[in-house]
Amino acid sequence: MTVLAQMPVLYCIDHVRLKYVGVPTLVIDKKPRVGDSWRDRYKAPSCLHDTIWYNQTPCLNFPPTWPVYTPAAKLAADWLVAYASFLELDVWTASTVTKTSWNDSTKTWSVEVNPAVKVLGF
Repeated sequence: MTVLAQMPVLYCIDHVRLKYVGVPTLVIDKKPRVGDSWRDRYKAPSCLHDTIWYNQTPCLNFPPTWPVYTPAAKLAADWLVAYASFLELDVWTASTVTKTSWNDSTKTWSVEVNPAVKVLGF
């Protein structure tokens, strides 16, 4: 299993790519909700500097009515939450990785998560 920890937006995109090539993946986010890193970063109703064609997400395109320059809050509050839900991504929010350890004999990692809040999938 691949664990993607605390990488705000890209974790959803990486998770989808890994999921659809058969790699079990779990996203761990320290924020309470999917997209909160973006909500907290952009308090004002600002737009992203990149167009929708640059920010397009794999496996689920923005609808044709989506604004060319997406308001940051719309991307975080609406799109990322729906994206994670529609694609059934395995996400634990309000959680942090507290310990990792490598087992050299089995060639595997052990990861402890606190307080492991299951939100979607898994």
